[in-house]
Amino acid sequence: TIEIARKIKQDYGVETAVHLPCISYSKEEIIEILGEFVDNGITNILALRGDISPDVPPNIDGEFEC
Repeated sequence: TIEIARKIKQDYGVETAVHLPCISYSKEEIIEILGEFVDNGITNILALRGDISPDVPPNIDGEFEC
């Protein structure tokens, strides 16, 4: 996602918005991901809790329940 969004923004001048479902990540992981976005010039982020998937367990800490 980061590479595609960065390429679209840099090569074509089109502002991008990335989708970040948070349910499977810890707060620390989200902060790291957000840092990668910013480092790549991506500032439009749609951060959502996300749907629970049977294939991906939710974060057991419950930091992003809502």
